[in-house]
Amino acid sequence: MIWNDVKKDLLSAGAHSVILVRAQKSIEDWFLYDSDNIMSFLKLNKNEKITGSNGYDKLQRLYRKANKVYYKGMKSNGMINILNIEKISLAVKDQLSPLYKAPGVNM
Repeated sequence: MIWNDVKKDLLSAGAHSVILVRAQKSIEDWFLYDSDNIMSFLKLNKNEKITGSNGYDKLQRLYRKANKVYYKGMKSNGMINILNIEKISLAVKDQLSPLYKAPGVNM
């Protein structure tokens, strides 16, 4: 489904407005801005080298090193709960600018 269809569906379902926020790469790339908490969650050394072709691949590899499986779009088994959202949002504030421009949001 393309983003305009999602927006249209949300509006028809009763949303007053819809602000689309798109990650330039993937949401996993955003998560990696808080790699310290990800390493802690996975019980990996904080100096563990992060390798991969994109954020999703990098997270999959880190999870594998911790004998776990990362599923895109699925329950993260608690990882999301430990992420420093303020740190991440500051790192991607340019991508979040549509939200910051909304009435009542100060950044």
